[in-house]
Parts: sequence; C-alpha cells; structure tokens
Amino acid sequence: MGFGARAAGVAPALGAPPPDLVPAVAALLVGAVWAGALAVATVGAARAGATT
Repeated sequence: MGFGARAAGVAPALGAPPPDLVPAVAALLVGAVWAGALAVATVGAARAGATT
C-alpha cells in the first residue's frame, strides 16, 4: 500500500510522488511484486508449519 500511496501522492511523508507516469507505474509494479512474494512466503511458511 505504501508504494501505491507514494505513487499517487496521497502520502507525502513517504516521499514526493514520481514526476512522470513511467516511474509511478514502476513503483506500483515493484509494490505488487513485493506483495506477491510476501504472500508466497507466508503461504509456504503456513504449509510447512501445518505438516509438522
């Protein structure tokens, strides 16, 4: 959510929003990849814990 808030300029405490569309979209993609990786890690850890 922080990547999206910064890219949209709604959270000035996170830094200035990117000046152009391309960096804003890149920030959103990085955030989506990060969130996806966190979800995969969380599910993997939950499954590993359930089998022991």
